[in-house]
Amino acid sequence: MTPTADELAAALNDDIETLEIDVFSPRLRHFFNVELAEALASPRKALDWHVGTGCSGCEYLGYVWSATTPEHPDHCMPMAKAQGHLSSIAFLPRGARRALGDRNINTTVSLAPLQADDVAFDCHPKLRATRTVVSGRAQSLATGSSDIPAGSGTSAVIPNRADLNLYLSADFDVGSGLTLAFGVGGHSFASGQREKIQAQVFVNDTRSVQSETRELMSFLAYVERALSDATKAKADATVQIYIWDSVTYEHMLRVIGRNLQHVLADGSLKKLAWLFPPEEIIENAKLRSVNAPITIVRNAVQALVAAPIPHYYSLLGLARTYAPPPKPGSRPFEFRVPVIFEDPLSDQVPSERPHEIWTRMGQPRPWSQQVTQLRSTVTMKLHALHSIMWRLRLDLQGQLRSRAPKITEIKPPSSLQRVSADGQIWYAFARLNAQVVSLEHGISLAMPIHEREAKYLAARLEVELTGADLAAAASTLGITPRPGVRIYTLAEGSREAKFEEGDFLCSLSPASVPDFYSRRIGEFTGDIPLASDLPVWIREFGSPGTLTATQLLAIDRDARLIAIYFKPEVDAYLRRIESTLDLRRDVVLDRRVQDFLTGRLETALRAIGNPPLAMSAGTPTANVIGKAAPKTATAHVPVADVLWDTKKDSAQSHGQECRRNTGDAGVPRHRAQR
Repeated sequence: MTPTADELAAALNDDIETLEIDVFSPRLRHFFNVELAEALASPRKALDWHVGTGCSGCEYLGYVWSATTPEHPDHCMPMAKAQGHLSSIAFLPRGARRALGDRNINTTVSLAPLQADDVAFDCHPKLRATRTVVSGRAQSLATGSSDIPAGSGTSAVIPNRADLNLYLSADFDVGSGLTLAFGVGGHSFASGQREKIQAQVFVNDTRSVQSETRELMSFLAYVERALSDATKAKADATVQIYIWDSVTYEHMLRVIGRNLQHVLADGSLKKLAWLFPPEEIIENAKLRSVNAPITIVRNAVQALVAAPIPHYYSLLGLARTYAPPPKPGSRPFEFRVPVIFEDPLSDQVPSERPHEIWTRMGQPRPWSQQVTQLRSTVTMKLHALHSIMWRLRLDLQGQLRSRAPKITEIKPPSSLQRVSADGQIWYAFARLNAQVVSLEHGISLAMPIHEREAKYLAARLEVELTGADLAAAASTLGITPRPGVRIYTLAEGSREAKFEEGDFLCSLSPASVPDFYSRRIGEFTGDIPLASDLPVWIREFGSPGTLTATQLLAIDRDARLIAIYFKPEVDAYLRRIESTLDLRRDVVLDRRVQDFLTGRLETALRAIGNPPLAMSAGTPTANVIGKAAPKTATAHVPVADVLWDTKKDSAQSHGQECRRNTGDAGVPRHRAQR
């Protein structure tokens, strides 16, 4: 039966997403007034071009969807392949490509022979930071091999092992933001042997928030069942959850956010809100660390992996080329999915597929076939994620230092006893902020030294000065040599490092030991026991960064001189162990992090307690930190007036000021003003 014009109009109206033009008008104006004019001013082939994720959906991209379709030589992907265009190197930004072009390095063929220490990589900050992996990717395109180039660093957020390993996915429609399908699978060692967590796909088959909520709750229930089964088999079982990219993770936050009331209302699923914490709740600080339960795998891939894939490392594309060694006699797994469910420059299912499934289109494929193909695609993505993680662990064997958290640690943030509702929130935020700083620091220390230096996070110190050179350098810096003071020459590439005189949270490490901070002091002391006069926080099984902690006394960037200070007793001990920990040459100065706030804040909040004013004016906390506010009041304290009754405090201050002013002016006061 042919639909009427009114029926077609109604269907179109249902399918159209209404957007605010004010959001897009500045970009549209810039396109028509600036970009279009610039593009039309020159012949098309003379324009600067770059194939990247922004090209997805472009009619001139030139991606061949079918083996029977010939490539168009003037379209971008075939042209990049023919020319060896530098945008073929995944994750290489336009600016870095142009900087290489200024040095007459315009193709992957001309870049591939260059070693990572070539001066060509000093021409752009991004190239300085990623020189090893960019060089490796150019070589990988030439050789067809996949690996982690030497000197690329490691990952701070991939644990060496976990009792329960889960792989999650979420495909969604970019236009509406609604989820098309959730996926989960994995394996568990909690029982002492490997047990497969059967892959499950939860398809949202209608274009509605209600059906999305239904599938989300089923998806979370399946995740919770896997967590519960692991803890039943092993009470202190650990877990690590792997998600391919930040796009998927951020979508999970949005979905949990718009369904937060449903998740919090389910007692068994409530804790999972803090696994994907939306902005409506405060994260558990313990879950925001290098030992966090969630690993975004693509971040590690972007930082470390070189594969013979042009332009973009998609999940399925990478799994086909960066895979663990196949078993003897077997062929590599091909990770096949229907071609219409894969996008060359995106990891999401193409947006046409949600439209076809939600409108139940029967052409050109039956609706049931569409859903079946979607399920098989999501399952294949989960398999691909597992395969990539397997290969990463093989390549990073012996370098992974983070610890998978216990399943029991997935919960709302802990609260303070007899502390006000607002105080609980202040404390949770303070702990979270401190943990974020610590996480960022941990991630930076996992970077190779050249990347930390290129990002101005570390400084390379070439050699310690002695004798006449030491005296001359001390005079230049305006300091007096004394026990504990060391002066080094500063490497040329470290002139702009983010350090200032007086910085006291610093430490030194040998450049030859990239994993220095993840090891123990005892590994560097040889047979020499720790001196008895060392500070009590320096212990054999502690981080070596506590032993090499130092203060920056002076820095002269023009003269390339830097002076640091150790406590004399620490300096003396470091001199004794120079045969196993040599800090006299080729060392790295890094920042340390230390939380000075939360302990003091906790003391103050406990002293303030939960006065009556706090109970009447405080913020409800049940949906913020997962626990209701304390119901028992403590005694009133003067600071409560400042924190919870500012209007009264302001009125009193204003009245006192008026009385002082009228008195000073000789104006007689009314009886009530005296």
